[in-house]
Amino acid sequence: MKNKESKIQLYEAYGKMLTANMQDVFEQYYFSDLSLREIAANNEVSFQAIRDTLKKAEKQLEDIESKIVYKNSKGQIIIDRPINDVSPSFLYATAFNKVYNESNNIFFRISA
Repeated sequence: MKNKESKIQLYEAYGKMLTANMQDVFEQYYFSDLSLREIAANNEVSFQAIRDTLKKAEKQLEDIESKIVYKNSKGQIIIDRPINDVSPSFLYATAFNKVYNESNNIFFRISA
């Protein structure tokens, strides 16, 4: 996965799709700037458990992104979202950071 900023943007767009535990660990690590050891101590679990949870959360965010943003057979980039999920943070996280750098040929397929 990319840098911290990219991870946070993915979280802002798709974080609600993670489990409550994944959200909690992600937020403590990225927004509260706690170390993995501090999070583990606060939750009375092992460092490895927290590390695994964070890595799973980051991977799941990438997987969600990859299923929503794809290229069609013509090489056009398609962003497939239900209309109630289109938010400014989604547009910023996907259209600007992921898609803009790949192509200027972007299509939003928004369904009800």
